[in-house]
Amino acid sequence: MTDQLSVDTDAIAMATPAVRALASETRDVSTSLIARLSAIGPAKWDDPIGQAFTEQYESAARSLQQGFEDTSTVIARTADGVHGMAKGFERTEQNNLDAIRVHGVPHDTGARPVKAPTVGRK
Repeated sequence: MTDQLSVDTDAIAMATPAVRALASETRDVSTSLIARLSAIGPAKWDDPIGQAFTEQYESAARSLQQGFEDTSTVIARTADGVHGMAKGFERTEQNNLDAIRVHGVPHDTGARPVKAPTVGRK
């Protein structure tokens, strides 16, 4: 086990665009599905078997549409969380460096010297 905590905020932040792209692709699939199902229109059956099929189909189609919409929302919120986490770690790192600069390190902690962070995202 290590006695050090290290967070690569740049690597975390670099994941955000890919997660946002996945959310967008999921939203596009949902939009396309809705458009295609709308173009097909409702099934029209006069017999009991056709009506039973229609009820099952329409329920499944609505569930699938809602599932894609919900998935897209969750993925987009995950991207927001990843981005916020990266910024939060950056702020924590900067606050700790500021505190060390102002107050110094009172005793030898055995930790390696602290380097200033690289230029962060705003």
